[in-house]
Amino acid sequence: MGRDRDDGNQMFLSTLPAGRSERRLALTVILVSCGLFAVLAPFAQRPLPVVGAFIPIYESALVMNDLITAMLLFGQFNSLRSRALLALGSGYLFTAGMTIAHGLTFPGLFAPAGLLGAGPQSTAWIYMFWHAGFPCFVTAYVLLGKTAHGERRAMPGRSARASIAGCVLAVTALVCVLTAFATVGKALLPDLLVSGHFTSAYRWVIGAVWLASPLALAMLWRHGKRTALDMWLMVVMVAWMIDIALAAMLNHGRFDLGFYAGRIYGLLAASFVLIVLLVESGTLYARLVALTRRDMRRDMRERMRVKELEHLGHLSAGIQAAREEEQKRIARELHDDLGQRLTALKIDLTMLESDLDDRVMAPVLRGRARSMMTLIDETVRSVRHIAAGLRPTVLDDLGLVPALEWLAGDFESRNGIVVDLLIDIDDLNFDSAAATAVYRIVQEALTNIAKHSEATEVQVEVVLDGDACRVGVADNGRGTAVSAMHKEQSFGLLGIRERVRQLNGAVSVDTAPGEGFRLSVSLPVSALNREEAT
Repeated sequence: MGRDRDDGNQMFLSTLPAGRSERRLALTVILVSCGLFAVLAPFAQRPLPVVGAFIPIYESALVMNDLITAMLLFGQFNSLRSRALLALGSGYLFTAGMTIAHGLTFPGLFAPAGLLGAGPQSTAWIYMFWHAGFPCFVTAYVLLGKTAHGERRAMPGRSARASIAGCVLAVTALVCVLTAFATVGKALLPDLLVSGHFTSAYRWVIGAVWLASPLALAMLWRHGKRTALDMWLMVVMVAWMIDIALAAMLNHGRFDLGFYAGRIYGLLAASFVLIVLLVESGTLYARLVALTRRDMRRDMRERMRVKELEHLGHLSAGIQAAREEEQKRIARELHDDLGQRLTALKIDLTMLESDLDDRVMAPVLRGRARSMMTLIDETVRSVRHIAAGLRPTVLDDLGLVPALEWLAGDFESRNGIVVDLLIDIDDLNFDSAAATAVYRIVQEALTNIAKHSEATEVQVEVVLDGDACRVGVADNGRGTAVSAMHKEQSFGLLGIRERVRQLNGAVSVDTAPGEGFRLSVSLPVSALNREEAT
């Protein structure tokens, strides 16, 4: 059924406003029903052949419809905890029970006079109780569904199952009491049928029973919230009135045209709410399937993204390890091979200078030799600095602490910025990868400070703090906005963050214009300490 509205969070028939197309459909059903009633009413007393299978087929279908409708309404009550839904579900359960009692006592169906000790009037009185009872439950649905402020009244924090079980027991007891009253207590009730025809008392009783339906319809019209459920209950009450009018008021007796037509209308009345409940259940199920598929696709994309990030992380770690190894190799070659060759060249020049005699060109040659030796000394220092920048040998030979001390001293001498170095890591034994990561983090932070901060003092600390190693680098420079910092130092910060991520650590940056720069890194000891790792 189409709806010309946005459903939002209103997912149930009892809370869903009736759409324009549904209102038109309901009005069409009512008009067609009234039209058929007008056509059939003049012929309601026309006798028709007795079809013995009609009553069991009709009442079996009615019982199944009412029981399924009751179960669906109880299911909505379980979600919404609305007393109104509990009352309406009980009403459909009541009609199912009374239909069973009506069939058991119907003459000639299971026994010539009916079961349960039924008499000639029992089935007729059960019909009266049945058709007067359901409109009373609909009226209770309307009254319980509203508070003084016009809102749905929800039940307090009571078990939904206990409430449903209580209503089932109460309805079952009511059906049993009314059935017993119509069978065992039949002598207390006036006769409604004599020789298969209605008495004058019957006319008064059926008139009162019929009035219950328009009263329930009026309550729905005046106090209903025009939900889809309210609207279709109006259709049910119209069909209910037509059922009683044809099958029990305008007809002459059993098995005439009104008898058959009225009961067919009764079956249709029981089907209206069931049909729309099933349609709504199918719609909700389709929505649930769509949401489930969406969540599954989202979860799949998330898992793929996590796997891609893990793959990129492993790839990045491999690249960094390869780069460190290559830098280490190049640094060794620069330091050992090229440095030794330059030293050997300087020794050769020194010997050449000492071999020069006192001829006229000797002073000039000696000056050029000394100049070449000075240039060699500068080249050696440059090579050593480049090698140390690539991979300080002290890091591999002596460990992290001496390497950081050398880094702080070299930074201070080259940039003229005072470095206050604090290292307190007890006997924490860094493995090679962790030591390299911490060294590079401090190195990258100092490089950024030298390039951007205009600082005069830097504080570097590497301290043990519980189960974490805390690395901090702070300066007294000009600082910068966070957005500008990311633009100026993006590659350096990205490198730092990636190294911290590989060690399962956390990193934060605190900076603002005029307030300096502070890098804080926390690394779990379990990712650093070689002894704990083993």
